[in-house]
Amino acid sequence: MERPSGATRFSCPSSTNQEVQSAPTFWVTSEELDRISHEIHIQKNEFASILADTVYYNNSLEPALYRINPGRDDEMWNQNYISLLEPKQNLDVTLMHKVEKVASLTYNWCSNFVQTLNLCPWAKLSIQSKNSIKIHILNQRMGLENMEHLVRKGALELMDLTERGKVDENSGITFVVAMLYDEDVELGVQGRDFDFETFYNFSTDLEDRLLNEDDVDMNELYCTNMQYTPVSSIGDEVIIAPFHPEWRWNSFDTQETTQQNLDLQDEPLNFEKKSPFPTISMVRSKVVFDAGEETTRRIGIHNERILSEMGSTTLEEFYKQNVYTCKNSQGDAM
Repeated sequence: MERPSGATRFSCPSSTNQEVQSAPTFWVTSEELDRISHEIHIQKNEFASILADTVYYNNSLEPALYRINPGRDDEMWNQNYISLLEPKQNLDVTLMHKVEKVASLTYNWCSNFVQTLNLCPWAKLSIQSKNSIKIHILNQRMGLENMEHLVRKGALELMDLTERGKVDENSGITFVVAMLYDEDVELGVQGRDFDFETFYNFSTDLEDRLLNEDDVDMNELYCTNMQYTPVSSIGDEVIIAPFHPEWRWNSFDTQETTQQNLDLQDEPLNFEKKSPFPTISMVRSKVVFDAGEETTRRIGIHNERILSEMGSTTLEEFYKQNVYTCKNSQGDAM
């Protein structure tokens, strides 16, 4: 795949600001959230869509864990909820820490790499917004079909929240991240279906289908508990963009190892789309279209210049230091 001349595939990785990241968060299971939503008389999906900044899916499309962040919506949050959200005995703490690490790496990539190098001009706005980022994390064992389901669900959730004014459409972004089940596996080694070529082909095919299909039935499926009902397809309203730890703009024959092929893997521009895990991001289409073609052209030129000037060796070291040196929500090194 060739990188578009003078342009970048749009989606703006961003991180929450320091105030939001330092606010206390609470991990709860799906069963606990059922109980809590019943006690406070707020629909579970509504509570989670607004106050959960991270959702984890382990082996089904029913979330296994939610991270509730009170700072996302002051109007909905009530201090009396704290006692309801305290960890219970059935919380898998080991799994929770693994998922939290994936979320932290994703936030680090957004803020410490993409935003620091100004690879996306909208990143700063998202960082300054307290409720702009939503991460859906799935176990790679669930496969690409389930990842597509979560992309569609996340896109409709983003449409719902921005249309209702719960999230600013200029800063709102949703990530669907495919994590390795065993974090002891060497970084960069992906599970079945999530090697770069397979993931890239899946992502581009999904992008095309979202633009061309009629999503009426899918919208009805996902919007049962939403106040907003989309009137057009997901592809018209949301732009998706793939990222991958082994991203390379130039395709090459994997059956033949040549110096030219190895050089292509080391192209500095590959860092424009390099992420800690296979990831698909979503932003509202209107934000990108309103910026205009000239803005996207300038962004592409800037990214090519800054990455080429740094070079692959420097970028690799910068990436490791700024992405993989992370802390959890308690401030402990991970």
